[in-house]
Amino acid sequence: MPYPQELLDMDTTQQSIAKEAISGTDMFLKNTEFGRLESSYIILVARILSDMKPFAWMKTVIPTHIHHSYSASMSHRNEVFNLSIIHKNEAKYEDCLNIMDTIENCLQQVYTEAHGGDQLTKVRFDGAATLRLLSPTAAGTLDHIKSHFCELCHLKQDFFRKVKDLSKNSQDKKDDELYNYCCNSCTWGLHLVQLDELVKECDITIIIPNLKLCLPFLFSHSNRSKYLEQAIDYICQTQYLLSPLNKIRVLEGSFINLKGGIGNNIEADLVQEHSVREQKVLIKGLGANKPENAISVVTAAASAVTRICNHFDDTFSVSKVSTRHTSKASQKDHEIVQEVLRRIHPFKFQSGRMCAGFLALKSNQCKQIDLNCMLSDYEQLLERILQGHITIPEVDEDAVLSSNEEEIPELP
Repeated sequence: MPYPQELLDMDTTQQSIAKEAISGTDMFLKNTEFGRLESSYIILVARILSDMKPFAWMKTVIPTHIHHSYSASMSHRNEVFNLSIIHKNEAKYEDCLNIMDTIENCLQQVYTEAHGGDQLTKVRFDGAATLRLLSPTAAGTLDHIKSHFCELCHLKQDFFRKVKDLSKNSQDKKDDELYNYCCNSCTWGLHLVQLDELVKECDITIIIPNLKLCLPFLFSHSNRSKYLEQAIDYICQTQYLLSPLNKIRVLEGSFINLKGGIGNNIEADLVQEHSVREQKVLIKGLGANKPENAISVVTAAASAVTRICNHFDDTFSVSKVSTRHTSKASQKDHEIVQEVLRRIHPFKFQSGRMCAGFLALKSNQCKQIDLNCMLSDYEQLLERILQGHITIPEVDEDAVLSSNEEEIPELP
């Protein structure tokens, strides 16, 4: 992938920074960062308004893509090469070292750098790599394998799940629950649209501001959220610890462009989920009593088999089964919704109004947060992260979110 000229001579030296120099307040959104998000929000709101007849003229002036300094480099098509299944257990350091040695050998052959896995894989790999610190070679210390990543697709799923399940607070009869519900729907719904736009355009300059905006919402549901800790770790690594060049590599490695062109990027962890699903299909086809060698051979060819099947479907116009809606809501449905909204005036505060199913909901989910408590928890998380300790959740949220493979978003 071609890089802008200013990246060619970037420093590759790991940043040296005192632990005391990073504080919990560094995880808060700064005014300059919010300014970058604000300009993006303006375009997204304008697109929503342009779908209405009175504002249809705006479509001629609203940009199709939100341009940024990395638009050209991130529009190039990426090729994904899947490794075969390695019959090792990530729960054992010995097996983790075998996995990492296999990846290291592969990297030496194809001259590339590895990205991927989930939070548990990162924890195991980081722990296993410490066993090789005294090795005299870079390959021996596994320096070429980076485990800094953020599962953006899974984070979005978790964020959306929490938006649908807004927490309840003590009821106030003077409050307007319908008004509060609509405010929350617009605020966090727009941020979900922003996250989708971030992924499509792959604007790596606003990844960190978007994650910082997610942190208070995730914290308001649980200060032990897996994705809260993962996001803070990602921000800490890319903003303070990694070298300038490795920072760009990690940020760009969070996205993949399978088709090429502007606005066609997707999350790297979503591609990984589909890769796993493709491999499972081939493994099931081997039947019972399948040897490990057969599993390794067939899974190594998973991506090639998938391309052949997709080409066959395209040639014979076989329609794909999609879990998404294939058409928008009808105009009649829009008119009914508009009529109801005009009648109830959702954004006009009316004391004592109720909203069934969302009782005692605040106008902003983050208003219930104790700022001092959040800052203290951020400090504790940063202390563990800077010491190399990341909590392994008792419940694997990835398994919860991806247990039903039909819920995995389709690739574009």
